[in-house]
Amino acid sequence: MTPLREELNQCHIVLTVNADPSSFLVIYFVVTLAVKVSEVKMTKLVRVCNLARGKKLIISSGDYEQFLRSVKTKFQVETDNDIILEDDHGTEVDEEVFPILLDQGIIPAITFKIVGEDAASDGSYTPQCQQIYYINSPAPISPQSPATPASPQGEDYFKQALESYIERKPDLKELVSNCNAERLVDSAAATKLINDFVSVLIDLRGDLPSTSDQLRFAKAIIEIIPCWKYPDSIDGIDILYDTVNRSGLIQTRLRWIHRNVKEKNPLKSLKRPVASGAGAPISNKQDGHVQIAADDIAIAELNSSLPEDEVRRLMIQTLEHRNYLRGTNENSVLRVYRKFLECGFLINFEFQLMFPANAAKFLDTWETLREQILTNCKRISKSTALHKFINDNAGNWDRSTGALLALLYLIPRQRMGEGKSGTPLQSILDTWDSDISQPTLVYLGDDKTNPSTFFIICDKLALPLNASNSTEAIDSLFKAHYVIGTKYDQNLDGLWKFMQIHVFQLDIQNTTLPRKAKQVLQQLSSLSESN
Repeated sequence: MTPLREELNQCHIVLTVNADPSSFLVIYFVVTLAVKVSEVKMTKLVRVCNLARGKKLIISSGDYEQFLRSVKTKFQVETDNDIILEDDHGTEVDEEVFPILLDQGIIPAITFKIVGEDAASDGSYTPQCQQIYYINSPAPISPQSPATPASPQGEDYFKQALESYIERKPDLKELVSNCNAERLVDSAAATKLINDFVSVLIDLRGDLPSTSDQLRFAKAIIEIIPCWKYPDSIDGIDILYDTVNRSGLIQTRLRWIHRNVKEKNPLKSLKRPVASGAGAPISNKQDGHVQIAADDIAIAELNSSLPEDEVRRLMIQTLEHRNYLRGTNENSVLRVYRKFLECGFLINFEFQLMFPANAAKFLDTWETLREQILTNCKRISKSTALHKFINDNAGNWDRSTGALLALLYLIPRQRMGEGKSGTPLQSILDTWDSDISQPTLVYLGDDKTNPSTFFIICDKLALPLNASNSTEAIDSLFKAHYVIGTKYDQNLDGLWKFMQIHVFQLDIQNTTLPRKAKQVLQQLSSLSESN
């Protein structure tokens, strides 16, 4: 019993003997209230999280052992399991520090780990880096974006969607039946059919369906209305989708919709914070942001089906407009130039157009730097968390990713990343926070030491990467900041500035490198010279 409670209880005894009933009731209420206030002041809310189990608020009185028991109860952890507490900087919180942490003016945030449990062993968002996901997937899969939502691929999916739509529209069902019976689609019928069908395509794939989706959609229409098939081509879709002249009915209808929507109700631009200030990713911006008009014809051609050499030519032709978008925040580069969603080489190609002298620096130097980090990191830092990662977890990853995560222990982030264990790619896209403007790298494979497929997610869109290993993928992740035109994640600012200055050697004079990043750079250089 606390001294305060003893004193108040003694007061209560005296009152019951000497006071009249009316005064006793009043004083007893005051005494009881004082006890309650004392109890409230002794408790504190603590925000607790675990990467695999989520977040909870837990009340603590300052008793360390009792708090550990509460954490285990709330998160359904076996009582015989040992847990370790860390603050939001990854520093261990022990019994001596815990009550001091509670006395701070803000609600403390604590992460707990179960001793012996690898939070990322089953394929998860890594706790060290908020811009890297790993998804256990034994075979490469194709991600879907809002423009291409999750669905079975191919015309079968479109055929099912069209048949379902037709079934709900009696007049349309009758029209399709008549066309097939008469083996003819006249002009009036074609107008009605294409208007309705394209509305289905937009519902499924958004306002800007990809060229491959348009092609598959045309094939699905031919299966439903065989008499619409063009006889002088293999697929018979030329009337609906013309790969040469782009004059097919589907393409023409989409252009009409885009033109009228733009005139009557301009689409809201997807804006992001302009990358500016010391150390922000830079681009070849126009001086004074002189307006560069979009070349609508070139952009439309670029977003259609083209061979790779034509894509490269048109990317060069339209580079100034993308630089303008990156410099002015007028619209998202990815929303205007949809080819980034189809061509895995475009991130690297665009960066090479922007910084031709710096494009190969990461691939030329990272292998050496990677080995320096993995060899010397335990000598540079005595962090318990770092040593545990190197000893227990680094071997679960390929060496490039392991080195990047080790570097994050050497250049600490501002807060712990959060993620979902075993999160499917489509779930990541569906639940993506629209406020996140930074690119995020997604690994896929059945072994974290040898991931097989890579994507970058940004603006709720998935961009394929022509990367054969994680080194090439990390190279593209850094470059994507510049290509998209966004600031670094503030929690990874030190890491990316280290890469910017030491590896890519970009904007060195105008970038302020954090002290910790400078220290790590000096230590790695010194140790490499002594070896």
